[in-house]
Amino acid sequence: MTRDEAASCLLTSAWTYVHRKVDDVVLTIEHEGGDSGEPAKLPKDPFTGRPFKRRVSPALQRLASRLAAAGLSGDRAFMSDLREVLEESASFPMFCLFAALDGEQRFEGDVRLELRVVDGPALPPHLHEIFSEHDPRKS
Repeated sequence: MTRDEAASCLLTSAWTYVHRKVDDVVLTIEHEGGDSGEPAKLPKDPFTGRPFKRRVSPALQRLASRLAAAGLSGDRAFMSDLREVLEESASFPMFCLFAALDGEQRFEGDVRLELRVVDGPALPPHLHEIFSEHDPRKS
């Protein structure tokens, strides 16, 4: 595996984690079940046929209830904007992590790290600069 292929795998995986969390939050808000703040019917796991089991934080339950009460959880434009803000917010720490790994930001305690492919080359020193290019939803 080349260093560019390894970087692509790493950055695409990071975006996958960002999108997975954002999707989970948006799903909870869109499927909010009323005053209890519990999600309503959830999509089923395609392998087991049972509804997905998810932990929903009390803060997210409260937010989902408030947005549903205000009629916003069904507003497509609002939910699209919310998704975009959540993705920007969730991806920023990843960008900063890659900038620190690239040596352009500092870790606490001035720790310096180098990412390498096992038995292979170091990853390129510009991960943060190419991070946004590896968002699978924008390609």
